[in-house]
Formats: sequence, structure tokens, C-alpha cells
Amino acid sequence: MKKTILFMFSVLLSGVMQAQSAPVSLEQAVALPQTTSTTLGAEQGAPELSDEARRELIREAADKNDWTRAFELILPLALKGDYQAQANLGILYARGQGVPQDFEKAYWWFSEAAEKGSIKAINNLAVFYLQGHGVKQDIPHSIKLFEQTANSGSLDAMLVLGQIYENEFNQLSDAFKWYKKAAEAGSYDAQFRLAVMYEKGEGTKKNKKQAVYWYQKVSVQQNELATLAQERLSHLQ
Repeated sequence: MKKTILFMFSVLLSGVMQAQSAPVSLEQAVALPQTTSTTLGAEQGAPELSDEARRELIREAADKNDWTRAFELILPLALKGDYQAQANLGILYARGQGVPQDFEKAYWWFSEAAEKGSIKAINNLAVFYLQGHGVKQDIPHSIKLFEQTANSGSLDAMLVLGQIYENEFNQLSDAFKWYKKAAEAGSYDAQFRLAVMYEKGEGTKKNKKQAVYWYQKVSVQQNELATLAQERLSHLQ
């Protein structure tokens, strides 16, 4: 159980998802601001640096893994109330990148961003409540937060809810429900797990046709999960 919880924590903070059986990279749910990288020169001596220019410099610093520089650039935006910057600042504190790791400060910044509607901040708060980082552990509240973002379309939240119900509570029917939602929304991790559940009759009735359908959806990708899906298909067809 502890292994599963730690796994979930790394999922939302790094933006890299892994299926239960094999790893696969997904779009970053908690990435730094996505802007086109251009060379703007040093910020020093430019007190009137615009928010847009600052975000460009943040992107450049992130591309170079210069997290100290990224932190210095993000902080002014966060203090101004930019919810994206606040969420990203929480990530830097949680991961200890560019600043000493501090879960309490991470929780505070996630809370600020969450109040403004940041999905990734709410997801990370849910992780904190799931694990008890910077706050007392409260799994029911964690689930409530994940359901909030899942119902708003967060694939990460749908997938993690499936993992929570499967691995923490062994409630496979509920796990199946969330994996199915995530699979239908385009999560390859969830599609693979859903195929396995149809194949083995976990949380639902065995359904070879559905198992084949979802394995085929995953098999066309270029990753390790696709290879596993192809292997499972060879045994079913």
C-alpha cells in the first residue's frame, strides 16, 4: 500500500504517469507554463519586465533545468496573484527544486492557486491529503478533491481515482468506473488497465471483445505499454 501512495505522489508532481503494469509518458498535468522559448536576454536591469516576457524566461530556465532561476522568476508572478505561477511555485517547493523542499509552503501555494480554480493545484492538494504531506492525512477529502477535478475533465484525477479504489480499498467496480471514464477520455494508461479488467473479469464481467478493443487502442502507440498490449492481444486473438 505504501508503495502505491508514493507512486501517486510522483505522478502528479512530475507530470509523468505510469500504468500498474508498465510505464508510459502522458501530457504534463503540472508542467511549468507552456510558452514558446525565445531568447530575451538577462532580466537584470529590466524592472519593467512584462509578465509575458517573464514567462518566456521561466520556460527557458525550465528547459535548462535551472530551477533556482525558475523559482526567482516565478515568485513575483505568484505574489501578484497569478494562479499558474502559484501552482508551479507549490510544485517547486514540493519537489525541492530551486528552493529547499517544504511541504507546508507547497500546500499554502497550492491552496492559493486552488481557490482560483487551478486544476493542477487541486490535484496536488488531493495528493497531499492522500499522503499527509503538509497536512493531516484525509483520504476521503482527497477523493472528494480528485472527483471535483475528474468531473471537470482531468485525466490524471480519473486515473488516480481508479488506482485509489483498486489499491487502497480493493473496490474494483469503482476502480473500473474511473478507469473507463479515463479510457474513454483518451488515457492510454487507463485503456490498458481497462482491457486487463475486461480480460480477467475484474470489477466487471469478462468481455473478450472489449478487452481486444482496448488493447488495440493502446497497441498503436509507440511505447512500452503498446508492446505489452500487443503481447496480450496475441493471446486473445
